[in-house]
Amino acid sequence: MNDGPNILFIVEGEKLEPEIVERMISVYKVNCEITSVCTNIHALYQILKKDDGFSDIISVLKELFNEKIKKLESDVLKKGQRKQLNQAKADLEILNGKFAYRYLVFDSELQHGEGGVSLPREEQIEKNCNELKNMLAFFNNESDQGKLYVNYPMMESYRDCDAFFDEEYKDRMVALDVLFAGKYKEQVGKRKLSNIRATRICKNDFDQLIRMNVFKLNRISTENWMQMDYDDFLVYSEQQSILRAEQNFMAKENAIAVLNTLLFFTLDYYGRSFYNTMMKCG
Repeated sequence: MNDGPNILFIVEGEKLEPEIVERMISVYKVNCEITSVCTNIHALYQILKKDDGFSDIISVLKELFNEKIKKLESDVLKKGQRKQLNQAKADLEILNGKFAYRYLVFDSELQHGEGGVSLPREEQIEKNCNELKNMLAFFNNESDQGKLYVNYPMMESYRDCDAFFDEEYKDRMVALDVLFAGKYKEQVGKRKLSNIRATRICKNDFDQLIRMNVFKLNRISTENWMQMDYDDFLVYSEQQSILRAEQNFMAKENAIAVLNTLLFFTLDYYGRSFYNTMMKCG
């Protein structure tokens, strides 16, 4: 056990997101104790919003997991949900710790309707973008309610490439038709990086993935495929700015630019000196 601050990652995926987070923490030797909790971030936001942000995110998470445990306990014998019950209890125990920083990881989820209700595409996109904009405004401080990282279109974007620094990533887009048909993961599965487990990515490879996504951030922000200085990175990596750029692509090209922002975590955590060193890794 180290003597660093505790960090809580709130993710929706049960496997891929925690694997990426834990591997990044390991290869970059982030001095912290890290914990991942899987939950529905959209539902979490809705509860916090109703309370006008007065409730602490940890307290709300505890309430959600207590409710989940009660339901699972009533269903466990008839539905064989012992594994889910044990995991929910483990997640609740995690939340009894104290956390200096809180981060949330979320897919843009442009193709999903709420409660199974299907809306016309334009309405669904507008609705989801507005909701995402509000979530980004709310989750904007890692030492308060948390900082939200949004991946476009989803976490799998980190491996939507044929090399750890793939020049073709410069113009990698995903058509809205592909997203609404639910075929993005299938498309990513054809890439050369698709079969490389996150747990096997080494530091040098992560360096290149991060650099590539910084280049892509610059590409969607300024049309330049190149590195940028740290001050520009701080401006363009602001999540609201990225969302505006993506909305522009959706309106003009019926597509979104593939971008993984979780990979910016270590750049945000370590700051300017680390960023400048990282940009020299090419």
